Amino acid sequence: MINSNFKKYPGSAGFFVKNDQKSGSLEGENIDSEKPTFLDKTKNIFNKICSGIKWAYLGKYKWWFIIPSVLILIYILYFIVVFRYNARTFAYSYGSYSDYDVMKGMAVGVGGLVLGITLLKVIYDLVHHKFTCDKAIIAILILGVTIRIVYMLYTPIYYNYGTWRQHDLGYGNSTTYYPGHYGIIINIYRYGNIPDMARNVDGSVNFEMSGQLYQPKLSHILYAIFMHINSIFVHFGTGSAGFLDSKYPGELFPIDNLTMNEYALFEMNRILACFISCWTLFVLYKISKEFKISNSSRIIALLLFAFTPVFFMFSTSLNNDNFSFFFGFIALLYAIRWFKKGEYLNSIMMAVALGLGMSCKLSIGFFAFVIGGLIIYRFIKVIKYSLDGPIKENAYYEFKMGNYPILNICLQIGVFALLVFPIGLSYPIYAKIRFDQPFNYVWLISDYNWNWIDSSQIGFFRRFMIYPSSDFFKGIFVENHAWIGGEGGYIDPVIQPNLWNYVLKSSLFGEYSWNYGLSAILYVIALILMFSTIGFMIYLVYKMIKDKKGNIFNLLVIGGLGLTYLVLAIQFNIQYPFTCSMDYRYFVPFTLVVGLCLAFSLDNLKESKYKIAKYSSGFLIGLVASFSLFSYVLYLA
Repeated sequence: MINSNFKKYPGSAGFFVKNDQKSGSLEGENIDSEKPTFLDKTKNIFNKICSGIKWAYLGKYKWWFIIPSVLILIYILYFIVVFRYNARTFAYSYGSYSDYDVMKGMAVGVGGLVLGITLLKVIYDLVHHKFTCDKAIIAILILGVTIRIVYMLYTPIYYNYGTWRQHDLGYGNSTTYYPGHYGIIINIYRYGNIPDMARNVDGSVNFEMSGQLYQPKLSHILYAIFMHINSIFVHFGTGSAGFLDSKYPGELFPIDNLTMNEYALFEMNRILACFISCWTLFVLYKISKEFKISNSSRIIALLLFAFTPVFFMFSTSLNNDNFSFFFGFIALLYAIRWFKKGEYLNSIMMAVALGLGMSCKLSIGFFAFVIGGLIIYRFIKVIKYSLDGPIKENAYYEFKMGNYPILNICLQIGVFALLVFPIGLSYPIYAKIRFDQPFNYVWLISDYNWNWIDSSQIGFFRRFMIYPSSDFFKGIFVENHAWIGGEGGYIDPVIQPNLWNYVLKSSLFGEYSWNYGLSAILYVIALILMFSTIGFMIYLVYKMIKDKKGNIFNLLVIGGLGLTYLVLAIQFNIQYPFTCSMDYRYFVPFTLVVGLCLAFSLDNLKESKYKIAKYSSGFLIGLVASFSLFSYVLYLA
């Protein structure tokens, strides 16, 4: 108890002085000297701000702050680095100095600065023994978001008289015949409705000339809505947009029939694409947290999620791949949560997300094989529970049975079905009624197209087995020019028809070429990583058989997803034998499968008593870390 002769004064920071009742004076320090100074007040405010930031971005509700903050950051950097050039319609030149050089220099500077600061922070924490798994995860997420934004900033949609690093966009081409995703987005933006298919003179649908119009339209609608939102504060006028070239002073090369305002708004769709790519990274991280993996091993998976280059390319790609996989991964996340705990909200979320993914691209329906496996297994377990009673609490992952478990799970499955089918199949049904379009229709490229692969000349073994390994060493980048000449032509001798060779290279570089020196290093590391992953997968299977500890949840999710896309990759390329059909953008879930398998492998190696396990752990960590670093640096170069 404090002596009553002492009195605490506000602002004295706990300093007590004696009250002399006789004289009425205060003994000790002058109370005025203990009043907080301006520096103290500033420090106090700063500490409160830091505490607020820590609560917001590291607390329970952190994702409610992180996700919108990323969108705001993308907007700010876009306006600083890119937006001023929209007014001049990207007036690039072929000289030694151009607007693009300035723009890329600024973007790369941002990426380099963030990388430098992050590495210095990591080194500082390591030296002072303050480095933790949580800090490593934060650093990876920051760098993963940064490289996506940087790539978006220096990769315009339109460059050098055409699209740049896009797929099936058709930018600058007709919006009526052979339209790509550009034509669909612009039509929806201008007229507010889904465009008609190309038609013959007699009014019948001409599917051959309809290009990408057969695709579901949700991603196009979202981009068109985003353009309308940005049009509230973006005004560049109604003059014709064109390309200015220093070779031809004063001449304007029109970009289709776009106005200046439409051009600027369409380019701004990169903001949305980048934001979705960043959000996908967060979703993949959340999926990894649903598995029983140590935090240190989870870092291995997160490195692959953050730095597999296909996700960088998604950050500026305006076709429907980016949105479709985003929704697909959300559906998988909530399917896992439903499998563990049940609950109607999880059932609703996985149904809505899967349906929205199919409304972007129908092939996202392949996620239903994994989700269906989880549902069937859980349903069987609930029936067993009802008949035999509880077995083990952890066998149900705290799945909420309720008083009527069978009725409860049937209602949850019913809710899922009632939502996923109308949402996911809405466009195929609409297209069937309006255009008589087959449900599984895919726009076919004619045989003897330049990227057609003649299966009679290249057999199944060479295309779909891991060997001949010579395909892996023919070049760093993919060669997608397969067929020379029309009917009666021949296979290009430099073609690389092996599916897994093409998948690996396109996951790193797309269908494009980059800095040769850094690309070669990254490719060698990725090639070693690919074959090492096969070895680690065999090791996991061996451990599972030896220890008799097969985890049905892991098998359903990781094994089911991997097997589904393995079969899809082979079946898709048999049905559509073109080089473009082998692009990794169709098989992105392999990244999730590989990341989780390597994380589980690392956990198993840590438990082993053998020295070779210790060396293997160090090898795996170093390999994935090197892959991540060179991936980041390559896309800065």
